[in-house]
Amino acid sequence: MTVQQQLMRQASIRTTMNVYGQAMADTKREENRKIVQMVVGESKKTAGTG
Repeated sequence: MTVQQQLMRQASIRTTMNVYGQAMADTKREENRKIVQMVVGESKKTAGTG
């Protein structure tokens, strides 16, 4: 975060965290959704083969 703070020339890390913290939470949520889809998709494939 410090690098972003310096590049954006923000005086407060709080400002940087408010901007990038939300973006990171959204990214994590999307990646989690993808993983769940992969797991659920795999379990559906194996359930149908038995």
